[in-house]
Amino acid sequence: MARTIYKLKSIIHTILSFIVALIFLQTTLFLYAATAQTIEEFLKKGRLTEARDCLETGEFSHLPSSVRNYYNGLLRSDGNTSAQFLKESLYSGEDFPQKERADIRLAHYYFAKGFFITCINNLENFIKKNPESGLLDEAIYLLGRSYLNTGKFDKAQASFSKVIDSHPQSDFYGWSLFGLGCCYYQKGNYDKAVRSFERLLDDKSQPAYPQALVMLSHSHSQLGNSQAAADYQKSCDSSYPEGFWSGQIQETAEVALDIPAPKIDQKSERIINAHYYVQVGAFSSKANANQMKGRLSRRGYGVLVESKTENKQSFHKVLVGPYATNASALAAKKKLEREEKDVFLIILK
Repeated sequence: MARTIYKLKSIIHTILSFIVALIFLQTTLFLYAATAQTIEEFLKKGRLTEARDCLETGEFSHLPSSVRNYYNGLLRSDGNTSAQFLKESLYSGEDFPQKERADIRLAHYYFAKGFFITCINNLENFIKKNPESGLLDEAIYLLGRSYLNTGKFDKAQASFSKVIDSHPQSDFYGWSLFGLGCCYYQKGNYDKAVRSFERLLDDKSQPAYPQALVMLSHSHSQLGNSQAAADYQKSCDSSYPEGFWSGQIQETAEVALDIPAPKIDQKSERIINAHYYVQVGAFSSKANANQMKGRLSRRGYGVLVESKTENKQSFHKVLVGPYATNASALAAKKKLEREEKDVFLIILK
């Protein structure tokens, strides 16, 4: 009898423990969802201070570290700090609902900093791993922009065309049409450039509409259609009369005219007049940069220190290389990351 009562108590205790654990789990998930929703609402409304308060208040400490790092990455005004938080969220090994968005935001950071090769590598990997992602159109568009900025116009054209053909309702549809026109312009196919830019004129609400007017003017000028070129420029000036905005439109559009067209060995895809480097550090102290250079040089790497001054502040990048191809730079990057237990960037110089 006593043994039966003991077994019964044990079963009841197990059931109660399970119920308590389940309630705790449900409460945690509810708090997590509620907090994430609160932060998302603040972000949508541009109320960044309140969003930061959510993260810094003790009552929200139940958020997983990966999610906290993700939101910290969104809310930091300093790009480098923001990127570091995003990396920590992605490399934590945890799955969280915002993981794909963190990946894309990090790619935007690489693009903005001019790390186009790293951006391309990250986006190609993202597209391969997430073929059904709701962010696929954004990833493909940004990949096209990165290809365009490295002079790989055929690959850029393929990316922009994929957004246009497969994602006609995308927010990046108009910009992809503009990017496609820029590809044709850079390749000297001005007739096709005109047709691409003209497709943007059907809807003045398209964000790339004013830039398309400027590029239509340039394209017709290249074709010798001086009257059409003048008409499109006049249309832009009359539609956007304020000097500041007109200048901004002109400057944005003419990025397409200034894209370098590097000589490329088609067989190896090696860019002949540029080289790849792995950036392994950036220091405010040149002594620290030289110390890292010496340490890596002793292990057989080719290393240089590149010093620059911006906004009266000097910094010193440590670059390993040069490498003739992206593939060889990527192999070196992976090896260095294993050795140094850190994450590095590939840059093109």
